[in-house]
Amino acid sequence: MKLSELTVTAEDATDVGKKCLLTFAAIGAAYYLWYRNKCSQLRLKAIDKKRAEQEYIKQKLNTLQRELNEEQVEEILKLNGPELLEKLQSREIEPTDALNAYIYKACKVTGDINCITEVLKDCEEVAREVSTKNPKDLPLYGIPVSLKECMKTKGTPSCVGLAMYLDQIPTEDLVLAKVLKQCGAVPFVKTNTVQIMLSIESSNPIYGETSNPLNHEFSPAGSSSGEGAIVGAGASVLGFGSDIAGSIRVPAHFCGICGFKPTKYRISSSGMIWSLMGQNAVASTLGPMARDVDTIVMAMRALLCDTMFQLDKNVPPIKFNEELYNSKTPLRIGYYMDDGYMKPVPACQRAVRMTKEALQSAGHTLVPFEIPDIEELMEMTTRAFYVDGGRGNIERTKYDIVDKRLLPSWRRWSMPSIVMKLYSMYLDLFESSRMAKDLLAYGGGDKSAHNLWKLTAWIEGYKMKFWTEWREKYKLDALICPVHPLVACPKGMVTNMTANMSYSTAFTVTNCPAGVVPVTKVNQKDIEELKIHKGHYDDQWDRHCVKACMGSINMPVGVQCVSEPWQEEVCLRLMREVETLLPM
Repeated sequence: MKLSELTVTAEDATDVGKKCLLTFAAIGAAYYLWYRNKCSQLRLKAIDKKRAEQEYIKQKLNTLQRELNEEQVEEILKLNGPELLEKLQSREIEPTDALNAYIYKACKVTGDINCITEVLKDCEEVAREVSTKNPKDLPLYGIPVSLKECMKTKGTPSCVGLAMYLDQIPTEDLVLAKVLKQCGAVPFVKTNTVQIMLSIESSNPIYGETSNPLNHEFSPAGSSSGEGAIVGAGASVLGFGSDIAGSIRVPAHFCGICGFKPTKYRISSSGMIWSLMGQNAVASTLGPMARDVDTIVMAMRALLCDTMFQLDKNVPPIKFNEELYNSKTPLRIGYYMDDGYMKPVPACQRAVRMTKEALQSAGHTLVPFEIPDIEELMEMTTRAFYVDGGRGNIERTKYDIVDKRLLPSWRRWSMPSIVMKLYSMYLDLFESSRMAKDLLAYGGGDKSAHNLWKLTAWIEGYKMKFWTEWREKYKLDALICPVHPLVACPKGMVTNMTANMSYSTAFTVTNCPAGVVPVTKVNQKDIEELKIHKGHYDDQWDRHCVKACMGSINMPVGVQCVSEPWQEEVCLRLMREVETLLPM
């Protein structure tokens, strides 16, 4: 063969290059069209889902308006949990009547505050079945219960604001719902949450934004947004949310209700859609929300039962300790009004101060307490949340609309490493070191298993230090402190997760039971003091506190009660006493 026959001409090479480019372009165009089509299909599915549920809710409301007596409905709705249970168990009220009253109220208020995502289609059947049983055998006989949307229920999607989950229909209930039904309760609605449950705000692209029942221009906080709103509106006597960074406690604080985060595994969380799939260094828990402490205690008494212990072997068989809950022995209670990281607005500090004085007058010993290593704790907690650099959450949203409230976090996860480092340097120079550290924490840093183990070891070491100081330095039975640095404020103003979660995350990391009780409302003096309020860093986060809460007059203010792990009854006892001493 001649050499000339083996030589590829420049013209041939150009033709090959053109063909390769055309092939790559065609593949790219095909992928783009497929991607756009996938996104469009998911968005249409989300629109159809929301439209169908809204139509069902509208029809249900119209039907119940014709069938129900408004006066009888109000008589049912004004009862707290134990009062309603007593009338149900004595057959003065039938389970179906209680259910219809709450469905009616929920469908009515959701038109204003958008708190429910779905009326559970089997709730009437469940109520009828409960009616056939002996009321005295069931500790929650006929009690209607609302559930956060992330909790799996048979035949109903739990999508946490992601259209990709709309086709994933559970074939069975999560353990909590099974136990509730075994106890005679009737789950009747699912309530709205934040997309992927990673914001202390209140919206997602499928079901929209939830409003605070006390002021519809204000946020109910999150991520148990719908639960806080529905209970605060009087449309649920008992609800259940989840909490990893205050997602039960902060909505309770914003909506003027009680909320309770138990020790991890005291209540089963099996059957949940999680915000941080697989992340276990700082764990989420499920817990009750209600208008009063007695209803929360009623729920905890019922749920800590053999059925729960059998269905989830992670849950230790520890029943409710009546002796501990009913003890009259004075407590040694720590308190603080400022953790040194985010200085709470004046109303939040006043709430702790007045609670401290009331408890002291009632015979308890109150001692000042200081959270150890708070700045490092916040940095390491954020690193634990995003040890994968946010990759998991970027993958979950890649075909979906990213909600406006999640977008700031999503942009951080998507930020190139070099840009993140440069911006962090800018923040360190011109804003504050904590903002710089927080930004880098969103990137996850070293994503190796070695780093994960180091992070987990640090958290375990922190817990040991915290509990050593609690036991040996302060000798505490319990603790009171702010729930959050802000009070309820307009939608969109609870903008940064790390900035606002130090008062709740400290007790998630240390695995404490922690509950919220409303004790006061924002008054004019609080607003006047807010005008001269300055935080510890005088950075964007501190300045935003003032801006966010300037119009929060008359909004509720809660106080947080904390006890040692597995001492739920001590925490609930303290919550009940605070509620009694400072009735709202």
